[in-house]
Amino acid sequence: MELLERYLRQIRKHLPFRDKEDTINELRSLILEEFDSRSNGTNEEELIYEIIKENGYPVEVAARYRGSDPLISNVLRPFFYYVLKIVTMVVPFGIMVGTIIGYYDDEYDLSYLGLLLEMAYAIPSIINALLMSYGIVFIVFVLIEKYGKDEFEKEILEFNPKNLPAIPKDIFRISIASHIIGLLATVLFLYLLNSTQGLVTITLDNIKYPLLNENFDNLLPFINSSIIIAIIVVIIELSKQKRSLFTITLDFIQAMYSGVILVLLASNDIFTQIIIDEYDISILPNMTRIMMYVGATAGIIIGTIKFIKIIIKYKNDR
Repeated sequence: MELLERYLRQIRKHLPFRDKEDTINELRSLILEEFDSRSNGTNEEELIYEIIKENGYPVEVAARYRGSDPLISNVLRPFFYYVLKIVTMVVPFGIMVGTIIGYYDDEYDLSYLGLLLEMAYAIPSIINALLMSYGIVFIVFVLIEKYGKDEFEKEILEFNPKNLPAIPKDIFRISIASHIIGLLATVLFLYLLNSTQGLVTITLDNIKYPLLNENFDNLLPFINSSIIIAIIVVIIELSKQKRSLFTITLDFIQAMYSGVILVLLASNDIFTQIIIDEYDISILPNMTRIMMYVGATAGIIIGTIKFIKIIIKYKNDR
């Protein structure tokens, strides 16, 4: 009964993690018992559709198992928690990015330690911003509860089980949280790579030398394009809330492309020689070169095997 599993999957999204599986198993049993008691020659698909529709909108059903709240109703609470999760991720990230940009613009002598201290100083601001944001979100939802709840009830009354999202195959499922965290980290890395070159400079005799030379700068556009492809893949998958053959193929191409870039980086001298000589760290270029070759080889092999397995599994499941 695919429609039932689609229905339970939507309910699962709004349940507390601790009781999630027990609640889903209980709901499945109750619905199947109702189905068995009423299946007297009735079309199975139509009957399960009617039972699900009578059972109610997924958010409403999940809310019944979350307990009561005097200010925010069970129907609104899943949306309230979802917005809080978004705020918890976005606010610290935005403040940290602003801190990094401000540090880069204001400071002449840039260093890792200085940046870390600046980020540590931003922690109280993050806490204050989060508390204020939580308060605003709470007030907004209390107002919605008082003045806009009818719109949510209208949506529940118009619930049509046939409009439930289809269940993606295992190979197409994604973790929304890990995708969002990965996206934020990738965007931050792209910014640091292109806009904060002072973070990888060393001062010798009052002259600042970049640790990475012009050979790296020549390859930087290719590195950027690889990172942008990865960002595009994540954005597409987040918008669809699942993978697709297109994004899987694009991800495979990006893995192969990244492997080639690593080989190019490894085969070129990307470190400024005067810094290597001054600090007698000739081991750094050699170790980096070995790591890049190993990373490129492993990435290409693992990416190819993973892609082939997905394609084979996809064809077998059809």
